Amino acid sequence: KDSVAPGSTWLSYTTDRGLFMEDADMYYRAQNYGSRTNWLLMVNYGACRVGIFMRSGSGWSLYDYIMCSDGQYSTPTVHGVFTVGAKGYSFSGGDHTCYYYTQFYGDYLFHSVLYHRGTYGVLDGRLGMHISQGCVRLDINKAKWIHDNIPTGTTVVVYN
Repeated sequence: KDSVAPGSTWLSYTTDRGLFMEDADMYYRAQNYGSRTNWLLMVNYGACRVGIFMRSGSGWSLYDYIMCSDGQYSTPTVHGVFTVGAKGYSFSGGDHTCYYYTQFYGDYLFHSVLYHRGTYGVLDGRLGMHISQGCVRLDINKAKWIHDNIPTGTTVVVYN
């Protein structure tokens, strides 16, 4: 009482790691979805954020909340409820290569930012923007984590 708080209080009274108040509705939206696995991926197109949720009892708890770059307005990321499908190490097109892709609908993928073709030299590492052809671009470490840990059949929800 009558003393300064012993540290940052910006997330006081919440257990949602890294979930900012303006995006908190992602957590509440997640509670309305099921998944055939113990994981759920939520993509907030408007905020350029991906929420990774882990089953917790009869609901979902936030595991990670990460910045992404999704589809530009002329080629938006498809919205709806999908499931994780094929996975792969890399694909190339034109002057770039993307690593650790995880398909969620047709040609729509989670994958790394763009690298110079056949290298690990970043060509376009921008995140937090609507700049892709519809895929969800991530930091390579986050793309690898999703590739390695999120099983086929996991529900993916993309909304605005």
